[in-house]
Formats: sequence, C-alpha cells, structure tokens
Amino acid sequence: MKYLRKLLIRSFEEDLSTDEQQRLTEALQQNEALLEEQKQIADLRDRLSGYKPQFSGNFVDSVLSKTTQKTTKDDFVVLFKRIALTGAAAIAALLLTIYFTDGSFDLNTLYGLSDYTPDEELFTFLISTP
Repeated sequence: MKYLRKLLIRSFEEDLSTDEQQRLTEALQQNEALLEEQKQIADLRDRLSGYKPQFSGNFVDSVLSKTTQKTTKDDFVVLFKRIALTGAAAIAALLLTIYFTDGSFDLNTLYGLSDYTPDEELFTFLISTP
C-alpha cells in the first residue's frame, strides 16, 4: 500500500513508466480508499495552484533586522554564566578528586607533591633550575 501511495503522489509530479502506470490503474480500480485519496490530492492541488501568499510590506525589513541585530549585554551575561558554572563544576570535581585521593587540601597535594619529602622537593627544584 505504501508503494502504491508513493506511485499515486509521483503520478501528479512526473510521468510513470508503463508498468507503474498499469499497477496504479489496477490499484485505483480495486481500492476505493486509494481512489478517494487521488481525488483529494487532485482537489487540493487545484486549490493550491492559484494560491499566492501575501506578506506585509515590512516583512523583509523585519526579518533582516532580526538577523542583523547586535548581541546585547544580556547575551554575554547568559554566556558567561554558562561558562562560569561549567568551570566552577569542573574545579569542584577536581578538588573533590584531590581530597578523596590524598585526604587533604595541602598546597603540596594541590601541586601533586604530596608523596615527596622536603629533601626531594629541594633536590627537584635545584635540578630543574638552570
């Protein structure tokens, strides 16, 4: 039935092959619902053929003004809030991860030096400076 409906719609737009036209004709003779649908489509096409949409005189100007509007301060505030909240959530997740893995918020823990002894920190500092 789906194939026949596609054939019916295509028959209004383009010429069908002889095989397709024969199938559609047979289906229209056997199926009253398909024949009724063909009549409805033909009627709708006739009604819409003369339709000309009417737009107001300032339609083009109003559409163009909306597309060329500058971003307002409110747009930046909303964008900043989204970025700031996302950044704050990422920082909070990082701090919680550090706290749960090392058990504190010590400055050395935040730098990733929690496993070093003070001698190792000094040695690492002295070697890394030229």
